[in-house]
Amino acid sequence: MPKHQSSSSATGYNKHQSAKNSQLNAQSQGEYQDHRQQRAPYNRDSNRDNNKKKKKNDKEPAEYRLPKGLSKCKNEIRSLNRLLSSSQLMPSTKRLELERRLKALTLRQTQLSSSKVDKTNASRYHGVKFIERKKILRRLAQIDKKPEEQQVEEVKQEKKSLLVDLNYTSYYPDQV
Repeated sequence: MPKHQSSSSATGYNKHQSAKNSQLNAQSQGEYQDHRQQRAPYNRDSNRDNNKKKKKNDKEPAEYRLPKGLSKCKNEIRSLNRLLSSSQLMPSTKRLELERRLKALTLRQTQLSSSKVDKTNASRYHGVKFIERKKILRRLAQIDKKPEEQQVEEVKQEKKSLLVDLNYTSYYPDQV
């Protein structure tokens, strides 16, 4: 027998192996409970609904949503016009749905194109509006500094017209 082997390992008996064997025997008999068995088992299907990210417009189906962009809206209008003008036979309910969708899309297209024009005008004339507003506010401050005894009908009319001009420069075209 070599020097490095002990007599217990030569016979096949080891204290560590005997402890493992006793745990396995107890586990098979139901006496030993591992700490991992105390937790409820992970159910992948139950957590699947909780982990899904919800979409913004989850309330309505995708076929009823209108496109956000102008080009997508134009493309869909073009395809619906082609579909309705074709000689394909389709049920009247389907044709009615498509016509309603076409009306909604044309309304959406006008809204998007007008908002685009408003945005370009607002950015183009922002500086002009700012300077005009400053002029009007300066003139109103000059009128307010004068004592009220000196304010005659002409000054009141001028103040009124300046306030109208201020509202015009502040709110036209609509701020986008």
